[in-house]
Amino acid sequence: MERKSRIKRLIVTSGGGADVLNYLIPIVDALKLLKQYNLLEIILIVGPLASEKTHSDIRERIKGSGMKFLRSVDDMPELISKADIVITMGGYNTIMESFYFRKNIICVPRVDGTGEQLIRSNLLTERGILKQFNINHPFSNLVQTIQNAIDIEGDKNEAIKFTGMNNFAIFLKSVLEEKTMQSTINHNLTSAI
Repeated sequence: MERKSRIKRLIVTSGGGADVLNYLIPIVDALKLLKQYNLLEIILIVGPLASEKTHSDIRERIKGSGMKFLRSVDDMPELISKADIVITMGGYNTIMESFYFRKNIICVPRVDGTGEQLIRSNLLTERGILKQFNINHPFSNLVQTIQNAIDIEGDKNEAIKFTGMNNFAIFLKSVLEEKTMQSTINHNLTSAI
């Protein structure tokens, strides 16, 4: 029985957008080369801090491709929740929101500046939580990394469980019950003596 392919939503985020042109151009070009391009809904969020020239350059590059261009969004978690794949520079909020909604994540971190995106991406890649692509690596690797993410079916990223507070509450309850039981035993022993 042949399985029908469904359209997958892929979003590309670029943070504030002040320095995104060198990040977005290879991603846009790679997306155009995918073998299942017609089965993707692609949304680019370029960022409110990107210059008008950057916005114009990206719009020109995606003209006729069917990719959607957004300067920014009011509710990024909502958009991420409806995505299948998130390609991100690796900012903390986008990574955490993508984890929370169990998305397949491809991180293309900034390699300059403070290095925090690269550090975060390296650590999470080592743990199998996301796929990382260094913008300085061969272009064909980027195409393959995205294609691999598209080919994944079924459950999304389950590497992190967001049940810490619930687990802590259960642990605390058990400790309190144990202390209450121990206190009752001590009181009964003291009363019996």
